[in-house]
Amino acid sequence: MASATPPWDIEEPSLQCCLCKDHLKEPKILPCLHKYCQECLKKSAKKGAKKIKCVTCREVHTLPKGGIDSLKTDLTTKNIIEFIQLQDSVKVDPSRTCIHCEKKLKASAFCFRCDDFLCETCHKFHASNSVVKDHHPHIFSLNEAEAANLTIQKLSSLKEAPRCQAHPEKLSELCCTTCHNLPICIPCSYGKHKDHNLEEVTSLAEIQREMLRGKVANLMQYKEKAYQMPEEIRKILERFETVMTTADCIRDAQNDWADVQSIPDVCRAINLLSNDVKKGSQGLGILSAVQFRSSSPAVTVKSKAGISKDVESVIDTHKILRRSAINDITGNKDGSIALCGYASDNETHLTVINMKGHMLQQEFIRTSGPFWSPKCSFQTQSKIAVIPREHGTLGIYDMRDQSIEYAMMKDIPNWPLLPDYSVTTDPANDNITVGCYSKNVYIFNNQLKHVKTITLPDGIQCAWDIAMHKGSLLLCDSACRKAIAVTIHGTAGQVKYQFPEPIIDEGDWWPSSLCTDRSGHVYILWRGSCSDVIVQYSGDSGEIEMMREVDESNDILGMTSVQTKYGEKLLLLDSRKCQILVYGLV
Repeated sequence: MASATPPWDIEEPSLQCCLCKDHLKEPKILPCLHKYCQECLKKSAKKGAKKIKCVTCREVHTLPKGGIDSLKTDLTTKNIIEFIQLQDSVKVDPSRTCIHCEKKLKASAFCFRCDDFLCETCHKFHASNSVVKDHHPHIFSLNEAEAANLTIQKLSSLKEAPRCQAHPEKLSELCCTTCHNLPICIPCSYGKHKDHNLEEVTSLAEIQREMLRGKVANLMQYKEKAYQMPEEIRKILERFETVMTTADCIRDAQNDWADVQSIPDVCRAINLLSNDVKKGSQGLGILSAVQFRSSSPAVTVKSKAGISKDVESVIDTHKILRRSAINDITGNKDGSIALCGYASDNETHLTVINMKGHMLQQEFIRTSGPFWSPKCSFQTQSKIAVIPREHGTLGIYDMRDQSIEYAMMKDIPNWPLLPDYSVTTDPANDNITVGCYSKNVYIFNNQLKHVKTITLPDGIQCAWDIAMHKGSLLLCDSACRKAIAVTIHGTAGQVKYQFPEPIIDEGDWWPSSLCTDRSGHVYILWRGSCSDVIVQYSGDSGEIEMMREVDESNDILGMTSVQTKYGEKLLLLDSRKCQILVYGLV
């Protein structure tokens, strides 16, 4: 990363939460340096938990006394995301108006202290009036939004100091090194922190940057050795790249407040990594406590059909969607693939491509705010059921005339608040089924009318991912670590059978995504302590037929099957690399 890195040159995956696959919101950083949304961490951790496992590297960390809220916020990442969202909002609505005057003139600037847009007149007032003189350094001209010389460092300088935790109405002015560089206001220096070691942030930040430069230089001595280590210890390389990416971002931003918060953690991670690399491969067994015991990546049990040994092809979605994220994937019988995800804070994209990665159609759906991950599922050859980001909205998109019809699910009695959605379709009955983070699933007809609500069996907490198969509902419950088939004839679902988890190592496994093929097989992605695996099951009995390990460098968010002229394919959506892995179903 160059020292003059523009915000839009930051790779999108580094700004995404690995749990919700959306832009990080109030990004919290774990000791392993992986970042997640504050609320996503709260959902993933058990209430009152004292430890938390990183879903990216599987490391277990002890939480501070205040829990998730007390984890450090990654201020640099937060600033970059806020700028990109500001830039996107201007692109979506270039006619933004001023909120400070009654004339509603077109905005020409943005004040980060006011957190809103200014017209030219109010901009000049802000720049010249002594009443708001503390706003001067935090005003950003919208003409600079696309400027080539706009760097992360310039962006960081626009942001104000963090608020004092004890006195949120006051800006922090000092760092308490006794309390791990906690930002505090002046009154706090005479109160709780009176006898603590207090430092001015600029001088402290420079001291810690110099310390970081020394640590990085020392780590680089072990770079060649790290890359020569055996493939089975690739976690070392992942840690190396995570540390270097974080250090580069700190160097580019030159944000005093962010640096004094993050540099001690980065230095601690560098010390641990340097020690592990020095030990060599003999001492690195502790880093992979759970190893794959199967020498073969595939185990055939009873079916001649299965997943191809290698990836047949890769569809690159990065060039098609640029900054837009992909949260779900679905395929149909003619080789078309539908992708959906956020395009900006106020838009969801629904994009249809072919197997060559060429865009066929794209629709942008306006939403009132950034809520949950969009979901989609082909209903017919030309219609797609879609749940945009907006809470409680279900739609049907018609590819023939590019129209979309909506229904408000939140109007249904007892509709759960703040759900994580899943959606599937049943072509045999022309129905749409919606699951969420609750004990219920909801069935709609092709006119988007609510037909009935089905209560899930005891022992099931949520429908994380769902699919219809021969009149039964298949679902993954990641919270309870179960995958089951449920009858849906009445309003109380009954367990038809449970899919056994893969018996590969002694670690924990939880189902993340599922789909079916035209031959009646069921495919479930299981995530484990040290690896992920796709398991093929019999659709009639739920028995394991085949297992295929997924490369650890991939982060599979979802999967689907699609019919092509070369036979049926299994598609895996890799959110980390913004690509679709294509496997043959042979």
